Amino acid sequence: MKGSQEFVGEATEILDALGKDLLGLDERRGQEVPPDIVNAIFRSAHTLKGLAGLFGEERIAQLAHRTEDVLDRLRLGKVEFSDSLLDALIEEVDAFQALLAECASGRRTDGLTERAAALASRLERLGGGEKEPAADDPLEKVALDQGVRDVLTE
Repeated sequence: MKGSQEFVGEATEILDALGKDLLGLDERRGQEVPPDIVNAIFRSAHTLKGLAGLFGEERIAQLAHRTEDVLDRLRLGKVEFSDSLLDALIEEVDAFQALLAECASGRRTDGLTERAAALASRLERLGGGEKEPAADDPLEKVALDQGVRDVLTE
């Protein structure tokens, strides 16, 4: 139980910072997205993912991982920052808080698990997900692991 309390405390601090940064973006709707805020949100998602993985909180880790993926694509200019994406990120903070409340109580509900999975799917769609390679892509002829290929073609 002590580990659970430790996780909830640490994760709450991360979510507080994440919420503040998202509020900063929300106040700038329709304006250019400051890279420092996007980077801070990315770091929060990355830290939360690692912390959740360390404590075996898979639902939080998976949702944080999806968030990290979308934010990375945003940082690289592969995704346009939209109101829909911002709304999903704000909704995600609420989902993280509900998941943390479940961790603290020791009770787990299927409804929240489904909500987290649906939100992760929504983030993937908004973030562009995985793209199909072009039909004339010469790398298709080379047997490379997709992870290696992604690094090489970045």
